[in-house]
Amino acid sequence: MKVELPIFWNTDDTKVLEDCGLVDQVDFKDYQIRVLTFYHINIIYKFDNQDSYTVIVTNGDTYVCALPIHKVELMIDGNKNK
Repeated sequence: MKVELPIFWNTDDTKVLEDCGLVDQVDFKDYQIRVLTFYHINIIYKFDNQDSYTVIVTNGDTYVCALPIHKVELMIDGNKNK
């Protein structure tokens, strides 16, 4: 499987806030979005039970995707045999 997903990525500013334990003061619009290619995904689930974003877990690392879970599922299902 190979699937490309838009992932929220830390900027210098968001990294400083997170390192200071102020994660609740960071808005997703403050992050960069990078497209990452995944070859293996272990788990996906809704971010904080919201339909807007999806958590991607792969090989022990966790990412937040800028797409709703139903779109991520379609992308994964469409790429299973590739």
